[in-house]
Order: sequence, then C-alpha cells, then structure tokens
Amino acid sequence: MVQSLSRCGSCGLPGKLAENLTWGCDGTIRLSGLKWVKLAFMDADCIRDIYDGLAVMLGSGSLDDGERDVTHLITGRLISGFKRKLSRYDILKRRILEAMEDYSLILGMGRIELERYTPVAEGSMLLKWPIHLNMVEAGIAGILECMDRCTYSYHTSVLSGGCYRLRFDLKRKGTRHGGSLGKRETVVVNEDGEELKRCEKCGLPCGMSVYRWDELHGVIEEGTEGRRMVFIPVDAINIMVRMGNDVGEDTGNGIVGEAIRSCTLRQLETGKESTAEGGGSGAVGADRKGIAEYMSRPSLWGWGHVEDAGISGEVWRICMTSPLPSPVITGWLSGLYTSAIGRRPLIDVVEDAPRTIMELG
Repeated sequence: MVQSLSRCGSCGLPGKLAENLTWGCDGTIRLSGLKWVKLAFMDADCIRDIYDGLAVMLGSGSLDDGERDVTHLITGRLISGFKRKLSRYDILKRRILEAMEDYSLILGMGRIELERYTPVAEGSMLLKWPIHLNMVEAGIAGILECMDRCTYSYHTSVLSGGCYRLRFDLKRKGTRHGGSLGKRETVVVNEDGEELKRCEKCGLPCGMSVYRWDELHGVIEEGTEGRRMVFIPVDAINIMVRMGNDVGEDTGNGIVGEAIRSCTLRQLETGKESTAEGGGSGAVGADRKGIAEYMSRPSLWGWGHVEDAGISGEVWRICMTSPLPSPVITGWLSGLYTSAIGRRPLIDVVEDAPRTIMELG
C-alpha cells in the first residue's frame, strides 16, 4: 500500500499519477498498463447524485451489477498482464490487491486497506472516505470474484471518521458471468489533437496542478473550496448513461445529464459567491474569455478533445472528437450556460463522425 505519495519537484503532482495514467492528444485519459481502459475526471458530488438517482429509479442491485462487471473485466485484463511476469497465482493475487489499493488512492476513490484475506474463504477491508459506498463495494466485489472465481457475501459496518469495514465470506464457488461491455475498441490514439501544456519534469498536464491529493483519505480536492474530484472508468459512465436514458427520457437528457447540469450549476454558483466574498477563485466569468477557457477543460478531464469552441452573443458552439456520451457533455454545457446567461438553453447535437457538434442558444 502506498503510505505517502512522492511529488514532482516542479508541479507538485504525485509521481504515481505520472506512472499510471496517460493523457492523450485526443482528449482521453488511459491507464498506462491497460490502454483500452479510459478514465474521466469528474465531480464526486455529481457521481453520487447520478448513482443515487439511478438507484431510486432502478433499485441498487442492477446498478451494482453493472459496476461489478466493469471491475470484473478490468481485473481479468490485469491478471492476464501479470501472468506474463508472475508464475505463482498466490503472488499474482497479492499483486492485484496491491494494485487495487494503489489505484483507489491515485484515482480519488477513497483509501482501501486490506486487513485480512483468505482466498475463497473470507476477509475484511477498511474503507476510508469512499466516493460512494455502494459503488466502491461493487467494484471490490468485481475484483475479488474475478480473482477467486467464486461469489462472496458482503457485510458493511460503520466506523467513525468516514470509515467503514467491509467483511466478505464465501457464498458459493463459481462466479456469476461478468457480463459484457460490448466489443473492446482497438486502441488508436489520435496524435493530431492540440497538445496539453505539460510539466517539463514529470510530463503531467499543468492544468492538473490545481488539484490536491490527500493520501491519508484517498481524496482529490480542487482549490480552496475543497470540491472533491474522482477518476471514473468511462465504461462505468456508459453503463450509467444507458440506464439513465431508459428511465429519464422525459427531460431529453436522462438522469445523468440532469444530475451533471444541476451539479455544475451548483458548483458555479458557489464559486461566484466565494469570489464575491473574497474567499475563492472558482467562478466562471460571464466574459467570453472566461467562458471559452472553461469550455476547453474537457480535454484535460478526459471527456474528449475540444477541436473548436465559439461564442456569439447567447449562441454557443463546441466541436469535439471522441467525446463522452452526449448527456454528459450537454448536461455540463447546460449548467455552464445557465450560470452565465441565466436561463436553460436549447441544445442541438449533430453527430458527424468522428466529430460531435453541439450548439446552445
């Protein structure tokens, strides 16, 4: 387990971040060892709102199954990679668990500490400040059940200080089918996009230096306001969008889009209040320069490459390649537009592969 994170002497970002994540010119963030695993950097409150909203509409079971499938498949790929280097399966399992602890810390999921573990029997883990308890539990289940080829039953007890203890016991040998997330993409990174400004020493994007890693709790925070952020597998986002569209089509944006819009608007309004009081710097100015700068951030967050963005009065236009599903982008843009203009926009989305063009007015 990483007890503390060494930092770059130039930008101050964790060295483990540079070792494990790669920012592409195509607006994607990928795990260095598993190029097909794409990540998106998102507001933690937004993820919680989406997960809770879907759980109310669908029940937590189906959503947990989807999250379990994601980590099940990722773990399977990790195992395949480690098998080339490690011959003993017990050592391989230990390496997978160490990777789980490290990734949870680096990605801002909260800190996971393995207390005890007897394969295909029982064990316990300490969860510190999990991003969302059900989501983290489902992710851990996918890892354990893929690794041990069995099904466990799980029991959570609440401790003090935002901590939980997760106990798991063998339920039956043989695991449920891990599901399918569709055909795996052939990874071809487009290097024609505009390169992000990077730290000369560690190579990480300079824009990430506004975020702070708290390794004690496994938390990533932005600025002085303490807004929590997290890296989420894009496959997990795709599952949530698909489920949200099934039950939330009356809004035209689904549960996911509406949650992102509300969260974005809430954060921007809070930033305005903080700036007015002299205590923050998170507000987006209503001027074109401030808005245009904010509209370029998806490239930094792994949401897709922003090829072009323009503002003409109350008409905004953005062109992206390889974007996240439309409800994510349009929900975020709608919140940004409402904060700047004062009303909800009408949004026109045009798919012109490989580009997606969105116009707000």
